[in-house]
Amino acid sequence: MSRDAKIAISALLLAALFFGTLKPEFYLILGMDRSILRESIESGPDSRAPGYDDFLAQVAEAIPRGEVVALLTPDRLDGETADYRFYRASYFLAGRSVKRVYARELSSAKDIRYFALWPGDPSVLPFNPILHQGGGTLFERR
Repeated sequence: MSRDAKIAISALLLAALFFGTLKPEFYLILGMDRSILRESIESGPDSRAPGYDDFLAQVAEAIPRGEVVALLTPDRLDGETADYRFYRASYFLAGRSVKRVYARELSSAKDIRYFALWPGDPSVLPFNPILHQGGGTLFERR
């Protein structure tokens, strides 16, 4: 038997051993409609904060790359929720520097031009609102 034939037989036996140990349910994945699974994966993060991703997408269009945007976080917000919002904002606003600023620290953010507030009362900020989307507001300091 030639060397190539031995290699081919060995590869077939190894493949048979590997695929023979898998449960039959794994093979169903190959033929299933994965669009339903894709939709649930893509909408999963949005379920924690409906409308937030749409707001961030609009903010990304409104703010040029290279700019700094402050993500305004209410003081009463718990740490896990604030972390989640910051993480999502960093993802959507790639190319921009995202800073988390708590409402009590607003006076220390003098060098920041853009402020994103979601959700919240836009009347509490002394800046010019330039975008309203899904419960959120983007402000610009002029």
